[in-house]
Amino acid sequence: MLVLEQDIKDQERQASALSSDIAERKTALTRARSSSSEIESIIGDLKAQIEKLRLEEAELTRTLEQLNEDLAELNDKRHQVSKENDVLKGHAAQFDQEKINSEGENARSLQERDRIQEQQRELLRRLEELKET
Repeated sequence: MLVLEQDIKDQERQASALSSDIAERKTALTRARSSSSEIESIIGDLKAQIEKLRLEEAELTRTLEQLNEDLAELNDKRHQVSKENDVLKGHAAQFDQEKINSEGENARSLQERDRIQEQQRELLRRLEELKET
């Protein structure tokens, strides 16, 4: 009987150890399920954040494209203004040259007028001399 009692005690210890092991495994499983729920919640939050970031990226991409278009348009306008400025500089240079030419022609005309007036005075003087004789 001793052997049977010993076997029963061994089985009871094994059963107790198995019960303890089962309880520990249930606790571990409960923790794992809790962790799994937390992980799924975190994954859901990350997916929402990723979607938000994708939308922001799309908006920023559209903004960048618009800014690039605006920059290209401004660059075209800058080139146009630069061309117009070059044309105006050409006109200003032509005007300055015409002004110089006109001033020279005016100076020559004034000299010619002075010469003619001198000739006229000389002729009037001779005419007076002729009248006196």
